[in-house]
Amino acid sequence: MNQERSVESAGAGKDRDGLRGNDNAPEIWERARSIMSHNWRNEFGYAAPNIESYPACWLWDSCFHSIIWLTLGDQSKAVTELSSVFKWQLEDGFVPHMGFQFNPSAATSEWRHPGHSDITQPPMFGHAIRMLHKSGIEVTGLVGKATAAFDFLMAHRMAKNGRLFILHPSEAGCGSSPRWDSWAKGKLDPVSWKERKSELASLLVCSSSGSSVSSSQFIVESAAFNALTAFNMMELYQVTGNERLLEQAESVITALDETWDEELGTWKDVTSEVRQSSSARTAEALLPVLVSRNKQAVSKAFKDITSGGRLESRFGVAGADRTEKFFDPGGYWRGAGWPQLNYLFWVAAVRSGRREIADEFAAKSFGAATASDYSEYFNSMTGQGLGAKPQSWACLPICMLDKDQ
Repeated sequence: MNQERSVESAGAGKDRDGLRGNDNAPEIWERARSIMSHNWRNEFGYAAPNIESYPACWLWDSCFHSIIWLTLGDQSKAVTELSSVFKWQLEDGFVPHMGFQFNPSAATSEWRHPGHSDITQPPMFGHAIRMLHKSGIEVTGLVGKATAAFDFLMAHRMAKNGRLFILHPSEAGCGSSPRWDSWAKGKLDPVSWKERKSELASLLVCSSSGSSVSSSQFIVESAAFNALTAFNMMELYQVTGNERLLEQAESVITALDETWDEELGTWKDVTSEVRQSSSARTAEALLPVLVSRNKQAVSKAFKDITSGGRLESRFGVAGADRTEKFFDPGGYWRGAGWPQLNYLFWVAAVRSGRREIADEFAAKSFGAATASDYSEYFNSMTGQGLGAKPQSWACLPICMLDKDQ
């Protein structure tokens, strides 16, 4: 199979001059290609999130990157990038959230094993594999690795109530979410919180193969992580027809929906002890809209992230409810906007038939990309770019051209 397609044959050429009505469409398209090329590490086969600030290979980042490469028409890089996610997969199926291909020994400054971290991250590879498969790419090798990864989660990260648990704040993909404030020991400044997360990493219990399976202080049934895992298992099922994946995903979804709080209007995280911050109204906690069977909850969540809603912004979805005391439109996971969250809510809107909402997300996401100059995240009110720049996943808006998700 030809591993390189033109932009047109990737399904993008017909829309690249429109991009949902954005007058700067050609510039946006070429900027995305330039950013991905700039951050591409050819010798290691992945695009760094940002070549200077984040040189390692990050799990969910590279899954998004694979879809971006596919949209840009480069099948070869799309496959290579996704394959890099599994470079350090352990024998029990565990997939680390960071790979230090460029310098394996660098991992030991924070983690216990050379080459990789000891924690995982949202398994977005199920969605990426489906998008590759949909484009006619052979994905058999990737399917086996992804299935093994889900098997690990179901075997070693499943609570008795049917929900999956995470062992570190960063495993949910939102390492500084207000939902983790109860574990911060009252020190929420960036330096202290980073130190605290390092402490939590040191308390991980790892198996003989090196995968993290427990913790003495942090075990959380994260709504976001459960939603994204179930969604990605469903995506892989669409490729494989593996009924076991479907059954497992449905089981997680059922258990996840038990955590919906109608009064608060959010899915709650669950811990072995009451933690007030676990019900903070944050954007990532509404990701169950991707899979939830509770139609009333899904409708309420979409109402909150669209025009006039509590988490709506002119640049997409704000990272937190504006009525929360901790809300800060430029705060790291406290109200700022994120390209990957905009993309995920766009996918949820498309899949649920909310075409107008999907188009709204797409238009706002293009606006966020240009206003922030393709930054890691951005002020949800002003669009000011924050964090690393340019960030690879800031190119995700170009993927919102696919009307047939």
